[in-house]
Amino acid sequence: MQIAPAARVNDGLLDVVILKDFKKMELIRNLPKAYRGLHTGHKKIQIFTGNNVKIVSSEEIYVELDGETPGKSNCEFTIKHADLKVIY
Repeated sequence: MQIAPAARVNDGLLDVVILKDFKKMELIRNLPKAYRGLHTGHKKIQIFTGNNVKIVSSEEIYVELDGETPGKSNCEFTIKHADLKVIY
């Protein structure tokens, strides 16, 4: 899947993809687009980038990181430049 097709491992930024108010069937119909990275223009999808990301919600929401669900909101993530070497 190409959830964040513009994401780069070496740009020092986190790419955050937010899906807003999808109904179950609407999500299922649009899921094939995510495999090709063609979903990003959907009106209910927002994409943000930053080196410090804070997720705050009045409702408890699950947070997914690269296919893993480490917890729920509220949370904060910070990129520390050159702390992790990625071989690609």
